[in-house]
Amino acid sequence: MSELSHITVFRHGRDDFLAMLAKAEIPFERPLPRPGAVYASAETVAITVALAPFVTKIIVEWIKARASRFVQIRLADGTSVEVKGLPTATAIDALGQALAAGGRNVTMADTRPE
Repeated sequence: MSELSHITVFRHGRDDFLAMLAKAEIPFERPLPRPGAVYASAETVAITVALAPFVTKIIVEWIKARASRFVQIRLADGTSVEVKGLPTATAIDALGQALAAGGRNVTMADTRPE
């Protein structure tokens, strides 16, 4: 893979998101944790930045499925874009722009168990 975005998905909602990527045939890597590192309930996947428009669609579908979900995208300049609950058209545009503009660290979580 070339330039990568890293998406950290916490336990609740992780299986749904990974299944959506697989169904859309979006390739991703599951980097192995560093030896000795302790990770709570999160898993990180790496996706090629060039696929940002497709990944944005999957993220929006994932958020819309449950109002208890949120996504935060951190940009290289230290700013972030965060979307909680049911996204508006403006929020969807902001997600897409953040991923396309260099959002390399994405955090996704569902605040309620499935």
